Amino acid sequence: MTAPLLYLADLAHLRAAGQLWRHAVGWAQLRNQAPHLLIRTARSARQANYRSELGALAAQLRAGSLPAARPMAALSLLPHTAVAAWMSRQGRELVAERLHQHAAEHAEPVVPGSFGIGDTAAWLTLTAFGRQQRLDADLAATQGINHQSPFLDDAVIRACWSIPAWHRTTPHQAKPLLVNAFTNLVPASVLRRSTKGDHTAYAYRGLATNAPELTRLFTDSCLAQVGLIEDSAVRAVISRARAGQAIPLGALDLLVTTELWLRGNSGTHDSAGRDTS
Repeated sequence: MTAPLLYLADLAHLRAAGQLWRHAVGWAQLRNQAPHLLIRTARSARQANYRSELGALAAQLRAGSLPAARPMAALSLLPHTAVAAWMSRQGRELVAERLHQHAAEHAEPVVPGSFGIGDTAAWLTLTAFGRQQRLDADLAATQGINHQSPFLDDAVIRACWSIPAWHRTTPHQAKPLLVNAFTNLVPASVLRRSTKGDHTAYAYRGLATNAPELTRLFTDSCLAQVGLIEDSAVRAVISRARAGQAIPLGALDLLVTTELWLRGNSGTHDSAGRDTS
C-alpha cells in the first residue's frame, strides 16, 4: 500500500526538484529533521553503487565492526538490522560470503521489472514481508488458526504497483491508496484520522509473560547449532525486554519466527520448540 522512504531518491533529479522539496519538507516536519539532510541523503542514495555497498557491508561483518544504525537508514537499500549483533563469528563470515557471491552475480537488486529505487526497495520489503507471513501462517496452522493476509493478494499488489512509489506514499496522508479504496465503505472519521495505533506495550507485555519459553527457545537453538547466532546474546536481549528496556522488536520477531520454522521442520523439535527426541 505504501513505499519505503527511499522513494525520495527517485525524485532526486532536476525535473522533480520541486516535488522532492515538498516531500522532504513534509517528512522533515514529521520526523523533526532538516529537509536538506533528507535531500542530500536521497541524492547520495540515487548515486549509490549496489555492488560497492554489498562489499562494504561484507567487509564490516568480517571485521567484526557491526553496521551501526544510521540516522538516515530509511534511505538505504541495505538498512541496519540488529540481528547482526547477535550473530556468531561463523555466522557473520557465512553472510559476508553470500553477500560477495550475490554482488558478483548481480550488479543491481533482483526485481521483476525496471523499477525506480523506491519501488525496488518496496519490492524487496514486500518479498521479505511475504516470507514472514508464510512463517506466521505455518505457525498459526499448528494452533488451528487460519492466518490470512488480504493485502498480499495478487490483485492488491498489482493495483498498488500500477502507480509509482511517490504516489503511494506521501508525508501528508497516510496510505492514500487505502483511503481511496475504502472511501464510502468505512466511516469517514476512520479515514481522516492522523494517528496510528501503537501496540508496543502489548508486545513487551507478551515478551515478559513468555520470557521463560523464549529463553528455552534460545538455549541450544537450531540457529546456534548451525553456527549462525550466539544464544547468550539473544537471551540477554530477552532479559532486557522482560525488565522493560527497549529492544529491537522487529529483529527479535524475525529471529523467533525463523527458529520456530527451523524447529518445526526438524525431526527433534515440535513447532513450539519442545524437544521431541
